[in-house]
Amino acid sequence: MLMLVLGLMLLVACGLWESYTASPYSLFPRQIISNVPGFTVILGVVFLVGIIYYAKPILWQEQIEVLYTANLIHIGACLMVAGLAGALSGPPSGWFVEKAKNTRWLLTSFVLLLTAFTGLKAVVSKLLICRSRSLIC
Repeated sequence: MLMLVLGLMLLVACGLWESYTASPYSLFPRQIISNVPGFTVILGVVFLVGIIYYAKPILWQEQIEVLYTANLIHIGACLMVAGLAGALSGPPSGWFVEKAKNTRWLLTSFVLLLTAFTGLKAVVSKLLICRSRSLIC
């Protein structure tokens, strides 16, 4: 309980500090926060991707263990695919986002696709191994 109260007090202190000081290196730059539509889209994207980012490794590991194998080496190999795909697709995606004109809709569609493909992992079953393995990649 003490940590919750301390966290809330620090949150209020951070807001007051940012409001009433003229620091050139503020934590929340006014030119970014004053752009309300753009800033809220970014916050929504970060929130949704964070949920997926923290839930996927735990749930996907359990699903692989139940459906396919209990061998930890095989489970680790299946879990590495997502990290490898992110590392390989990151630079081209960044280039594409930089060249795109309407970034808000692009980020929103990226989050929708990520959520859809993460949700598609729910259709994985022992009976449809070919389809299930194609979803891993």
